[in-house]
Amino acid sequence: MDEGIALMELANRAADLFAEQPASKKRRLLEFVLSNWFWANGELTPEFRQPFDIVGSKNSAELESLQKHSTCGSPESRIS
Repeated sequence: MDEGIALMELANRAADLFAEQPASKKRRLLEFVLSNWFWANGELTPEFRQPFDIVGSKNSAELESLQKHSTCGSPESRIS
């Protein structure tokens, strides 16, 4: 149970921890998680390695839903 809580706490801090890392460590993590990435329609699109592809596809669907239902005025204020 404690391990599950610790994992959730780490997941909640993941974006902040990633932002604090030097570029070399960010690159290493991205190369571990992503198999490829490409430009499509003016956006960088990642291809995740397994098992990260499950999380990536879920987050992409949630992000698209948030963008479609955003009521935050200008397009610049939307999540992108």
